[in-house]
Amino acid sequence: MNKNIYLTALILFVSIQFSIAQTWNEINPGFTGENYIAVDFPTATTGYISGYNGNIIKTVDNGSTWFQLTTGEDITLECVEFLDENTGFAAGSGDVILSTTDGGATWNTEAISGYKYGFSFPSANVGYVCGADGMAFKYESNTWTELTTGTTRVLYDTHFHDNNTGYLFGGFFDTDCRIMKTIDGGTSWTTIDTPNEDAIFGVHFPTASIGYAVGWEGNIIKTIDGGDTWTELSSGSTEVLQKVFFIDENIGYVTGNSGTLLKTVDGGATWQQESISFSDDLYGIYFIDADNGYAVGTNENILKYSIISGISNINESVSFYPNPANNYISFKNLNKNNNFHTINIHDISGRKVLSYKITNEKYDIKSLTKGIYFAELIGNKNTLIQKFIKQ
Repeated sequence: MNKNIYLTALILFVSIQFSIAQTWNEINPGFTGENYIAVDFPTATTGYISGYNGNIIKTVDNGSTWFQLTTGEDITLECVEFLDENTGFAAGSGDVILSTTDGGATWNTEAISGYKYGFSFPSANVGYVCGADGMAFKYESNTWTELTTGTTRVLYDTHFHDNNTGYLFGGFFDTDCRIMKTIDGGTSWTTIDTPNEDAIFGVHFPTASIGYAVGWEGNIIKTIDGGDTWTELSSGSTEVLQKVFFIDENIGYVTGNSGTLLKTVDGGATWQQESISFSDDLYGIYFIDADNGYAVGTNENILKYSIISGISNINESVSFYPNPANNYISFKNLNKNNNFHTINIHDISGRKVLSYKITNEKYDIKSLTKGIYFAELIGNKNTLIQKFIKQ
């Protein structure tokens, strides 16, 4: 190669960093020894996270600061759901359901026996909760009434399309997946066929027709007809998957044991593990919008998802070439100062399209279509991003 051409193609990370990276960052709410299970944001800025020992923490500034609420109960709160920034419910291991109408400043209790796992409120006046031993209750006229489901299996989650039509999800490990449907507000239930026997722990419907459910040993199933039929997807994981949240019908996230945090951008056809810095179990997940989300788990772990954009000065001796590129991109001096460990490739919208663990200096981009991309280098000290063109 002509020396002058090579020097032109050689771009040093020495002056400008333009970043549109999508990242998960650990945040510290200021409380030690907590295990978090569920998260809900009724507004763009107000959110609640529940966990062990009756703990609920709250933010009113989209996670910048948090404060602890006093529930008066020493129980595990498996689920929390708010209808607006002030009116909400929480439940779990105790024989009560907690409710508040003042943003968690005070809590009322209603005696409801059994371990409870999931809420669904299709409207402000009607709600459902499900739990152990086939338990389900309906909330109407400010009162919880027990329903007869016809099963004794654990019901881990529920979703209602409207006040009358909804589903219960559960099972027992890998021997008895259970989906049950009602069209009359819980008066009667029918059993829905499932593509496998793996128990379901979490469900989310981004639209009225499209829904996803996750559970035992990497189980992910999908419906495109509102829940009447389900097909199995390949998650690529054998971990227990806990909860699922989709931003739209194609882009979604799944939490699970041992630091599992999966993402799909193609409606579940393929899944990719997100880059996070720990291997503790993750449980609840919630997205306010496409650019703001939270995942919570054991050992004080709260992750906040955001898109970092902007331009900042950097001074690094990492080199990148060629640019434009065709089949490969290459780097030099990757580990001189920052111990870089991961390379992510993002398209112009910020969507991650390729990811590599750093093992050498040359990386395949043949699968990319022509266009503008960003190479994100993630290190122990810094993250660098370089814009390049794929020919």
